[in-house]
Amino acid sequence: MSRNTAAATRRLQRSVTDAIPAGLGAHTLLPGLIAYRGSGKTFRLPNAGRPYALVVLEGALTINQLGNSTQYSPGDFLISEIHTPPVAETNDLPWTVLVYEYTSEEIALTLLRIDEIGSTSRATRQTLDTEESRLLFSLHRLIELSDETEGSFLQELVRNEISYRLLTGVHGAAVATSITGFQIDFDIVNINGWIKRNFRQSFSVEDLARASGMSASSFHRKFRDVVQMGPVRCQKVLRLSEARRLLLEGAASVSDVAVMVGYESASQFTREYKREFGKSPRQDITHLQERLHRLAERGTAT
Repeated sequence: MSRNTAAATRRLQRSVTDAIPAGLGAHTLLPGLIAYRGSGKTFRLPNAGRPYALVVLEGALTINQLGNSTQYSPGDFLISEIHTPPVAETNDLPWTVLVYEYTSEEIALTLLRIDEIGSTSRATRQTLDTEESRLLFSLHRLIELSDETEGSFLQELVRNEISYRLLTGVHGAAVATSITGFQIDFDIVNINGWIKRNFRQSFSVEDLARASGMSASSFHRKFRDVVQMGPVRCQKVLRLSEARRLLLEGAASVSDVAVMVGYESASQFTREYKREFGKSPRQDITHLQERLHRLAERGTAT
């Protein structure tokens, strides 16, 4: 473990220790963030039905899985899998672990916005240490926000950051697999990256399938498994999100923005925009601008 990772682990451990009462057992710090402290020889792992990332803060865990035995020391992460065993072995020393639960929706939305999923095979030792220390620091910041008055808003931002660090770091493939139950197909990930860079263009599922060497039905099924939505839906979400950003900036009229993001028909754009965001483009942007104005006035008043 590098000096930076060791320091980040100690800082996170102190945050957990300060946030939970003395004693053994499970302590919920925030929804989806649970600290476990014990001194016995076994630890019952969380239910793998809800995906999670577990980091050891004190002591050590040993996982016996599919005939292999792996030890996790302070600063090490375990990403849940379908076949993760229900029990881990521990040493006799006191141990503390932190469990961060995430949802398929959080991971899917982050997958839409990144170009590449990380993996252990591509990481150097220095890269791994940097990524791990940043992930540990993000978890530390999430705990710090538990007492903030603006906690819920800022927690969502930090959770987005954690999703990003999980997916782009060395655990990326494992995290993506944990929400689908399938091994990640990097050809699909590459196609998803192409869609994000070229969402303004017209394309067919058949074209993408041919580029991946699959039938259209197989490609659509595998794409949905990885990205949690079909390729056409993926393109639509990207187009409408970019359109909303451009309209909010006042970059162009509704009809011009429709063309800029790839729509040939302004009426089709308006229909799909309303279906996605619940309001027509003009109504939605007016509503957002009013909210921003109120927030700015509130900030000035304080």
